[in-house]
Amino acid sequence: WMNPSLGQFMAMRKHFKSRHGQVLNYADCGTPAGTTLIWIHGLSMSLDYWEGIWQNFSDFRNVRIDVPGHGGSEPRVEGLELEQFGHDIIDLVQHLQLQRVVLLGHSLGGMIALSAALDLPELLGLVLMSTSSRVSSRAREGWRRSAQVARKQGQEAWAKIQEMVAESQIEKEMPKLGTLPALILQGDADQQTPVRAGEILRDQLPKGQLQVFRAGHNLLPESPEALRCCAQWLSSQGFAQPSASKL
Repeated sequence: WMNPSLGQFMAMRKHFKSRHGQVLNYADCGTPAGTTLIWIHGLSMSLDYWEGIWQNFSDFRNVRIDVPGHGGSEPRVEGLELEQFGHDIIDLVQHLQLQRVVLLGHSLGGMIALSAALDLPELLGLVLMSTSSRVSSRAREGWRRSAQVARKQGQEAWAKIQEMVAESQIEKEMPKLGTLPALILQGDADQQTPVRAGEILRDQLPKGQLQVFRAGHNLLPESPEALRCCAQWLSSQGFAQPSASKL
């Protein structure tokens, strides 16, 4: 579904310093006017995860960030909390002086988007992919085991992030999001985040819409239908120009 007209454009790689002291990497492409999409990747990924996807959204300014400890961003290993990762997104919005923002988060990136949304008046809506607001006891133990493996492999930064997810309490904050529009995308074959996680998000967000597709955890790269749904939802909410409906 890539828009050929965007193939010639190269996103500028830039850096900024967050309030917590890390220098974070991001890529920026598009006109400063209008609405900005901020793409937030999941664990062990980078902003390049969105390559071939963001190019479909030419009616927006597209900003992709490397979360701390990933890609070109410095790691954060002390006092790690999900709230701090949300602060990084808020700091990016302020750094770029953005006025109209939609956050799109995959997996861990979706949890970060939810955290940022709690204190982001510029936010118009959320697109949450293969993510969850609730960490069950079973999932918590799974994250802790994964953290132990990562630590044995010398990946301390990733181990800390997985321990952070295991202890996440973002579900308790969900009522604060009120009637924020949200599109929730889930894959029916996702072994990491089951469809039930999307159903919980839908029930927690009064204006949340859940769509399930034939896909695994890497939803947008696997499902052109999910990509089209995302574009259509953004357009239906009035966030995009009419040409987005051509995807």
